[in-house]
Amino acid sequence: MTTGGKIDPRSLLQLARRRKWFLIIPPIVALLGAYYNISNLPKVYRSETVIQVGNVAALSPQMGDFVDGSRERRPVQMRNLSEDILAQLVSVEVLGAVVDRVQLKPSQGMLEAAKKLQLEHPDESQESIIRRLQIDWLAKRFTSDRVVFARRGSSMRISFDNSDPDKAYMIVKTLADVFIEQNLAKESRNAQIAIGFSKEHEERFRQQYEDALERMRRLKERSTYEQSKKLVVNANNEAQANTVLSALKVDIGRQQDLVSGLQTKLSSSAASAIVWDDPKTEALRRRMLQKAEALATVMAQFDWRDANVISVNQDIAALRDQYREAVAKHVAGRSVGMKSQEVELATQLQVAQLDLDLLQQEKKILDGFLAEYRGSLGRQPGLEMDLVEAQKQVDDLAAKLYAFQNQTVRSKLGQDLQSSSADELFRIISPANRPLAPIPQNETQILLIAIFGGLGFGVGAVYLLEFFDHSFKSVDDVETLLGVTVLGVIPKIQFAEPGKAKRPF
Repeated sequence: MTTGGKIDPRSLLQLARRRKWFLIIPPIVALLGAYYNISNLPKVYRSETVIQVGNVAALSPQMGDFVDGSRERRPVQMRNLSEDILAQLVSVEVLGAVVDRVQLKPSQGMLEAAKKLQLEHPDESQESIIRRLQIDWLAKRFTSDRVVFARRGSSMRISFDNSDPDKAYMIVKTLADVFIEQNLAKESRNAQIAIGFSKEHEERFRQQYEDALERMRRLKERSTYEQSKKLVVNANNEAQANTVLSALKVDIGRQQDLVSGLQTKLSSSAASAIVWDDPKTEALRRRMLQKAEALATVMAQFDWRDANVISVNQDIAALRDQYREAVAKHVAGRSVGMKSQEVELATQLQVAQLDLDLLQQEKKILDGFLAEYRGSLGRQPGLEMDLVEAQKQVDDLAAKLYAFQNQTVRSKLGQDLQSSSADELFRIISPANRPLAPIPQNETQILLIAIFGGLGFGVGAVYLLEFFDHSFKSVDDVETLLGVTVLGVIPKIQFAEPGKAKRPF
């Protein structure tokens, strides 16, 4: 077939004549098979729809600060969402809803497969197995060539082929409806979650804010009370109160010595056994103790020459004289067998003891005034710090409360905006229609493919036959094999059988 590395047309022509049936019969058989296949192909109907996915309608830039999701954004690029959308379309949830709404009837093969699977899984019902098989069947049909996404736009085309035009139409229409419904429900659910989250935290921070306000109110009342409270001892008379207190300590020491001396003198006399149960002396004693409290109050505030101090001292002196007389009468009534000197000492002892009690009462009251003043000095800075901290906490909680109140309003407005712009978010550009005619088959292309396929099969068969056939096909083959010049070749030599003559006809 080749001479000097070139193709020899004569050799090819001889080969074609020799193997002509291998080059004629396969194309004819392939052509007949293609024609038969075209004639018996089932009619397939296609229904399709186009869905555009867009953004929520945008408001003015000023309103964008108050409404979530209202700012202008770049158009949706489907190439960035294609895998997610395709996964959602073929999910069990979406396809299960399609199967339930369309009420697909299983084929005979699907019923047989369901029976076999039920034998392997007896705990599962036949209806659920059939439903799962139908979902798997739909998932395999909705491949990437049945869901086409726009490269530069924001739309996608969904198509479905089936021999039943009504089934193809219902499946595509229902799939688009379920897809849009679930996405809108997801958007609404996200808005509801945001609203619920905002309301929950708004109530929590509102309660904390009210508690903080109540705490700050109490602190202000306490601070106002501390500031407005009139203390007996203050910064103006603290030194005077300390002076009076020091003098009282000295007087108390002297009075204690006096009482101890009188007790020593009366320790061995009968006057030491007198029972002091006179109501009059006890009443006078209580009145004088009250006057001692008043004296401590005025002594801390005024000079000893003040009229208030002089008036209280006069009252105490008058009561003291009455007390001395009452004590003298009480002792005289109980002085049987006692000397007059002992009676006088007993009276002096009771009066001295009263004077000591009055001094101690004044000291006690004055100590209380000083302690109250020093305590107020220590409490006031703490109250001021507590007020500052409480005000800071109130401001912080007010900011958080306002933020969640604002977020609740924003979420509600965003939800209303999404509801009003749902048609723009998912819009069906081309709705699904019931196909009226089947998908046209490209018969010419099928026939040409069959012809060239059969011809290629024939050429391949000829090549294999020639590859395994080692017989001589030309003079050149003989010369090449023998290495000598060949003048001629006699093909198809038949040898007669010996001993037999050919009979005449």
